[in-house]
Amino acid sequence: MLLAIEASEPYADVMRMDIDGLLPEDDEQNTEYLRRYYHAELLVDAGFIKGDATVGEYLVQSITWQGYEFLDAVRDPEIWKKTKAGVKSVGTASVAIIWEIAKGYAKQAAQTKLGLPL
Repeated sequence: MLLAIEASEPYADVMRMDIDGLLPEDDEQNTEYLRRYYHAELLVDAGFIKGDATVGEYLVQSITWQGYEFLDAVRDPEIWKKTKAGVKSVGTASVAIIWEIAKGYAKQAAQTKLGLPL
């Protein structure tokens, strides 16, 4: 979701709901709307984005410095793959732990490529 926000224009709406608060009749679409709305709220709570819920939509104002730091840690597909495997082997992890695992793999990759201890 952060990658999609990064690729969008500032103030891009992540999710639109009916102005009257009514959800689409299609259950699958309804579930997707609620999922996106909920995840946008979580990203705000985590400090990764700035955003506001307004009538009928959730507006993302910007990605925060912390959000970009997280994105940069997991942007490489190989590092993200290793991070997900690491989390899976642990069973569950908070965003903070996921971030630390990703940073560990990113640091390891940089050391290998540069041949320098970091």
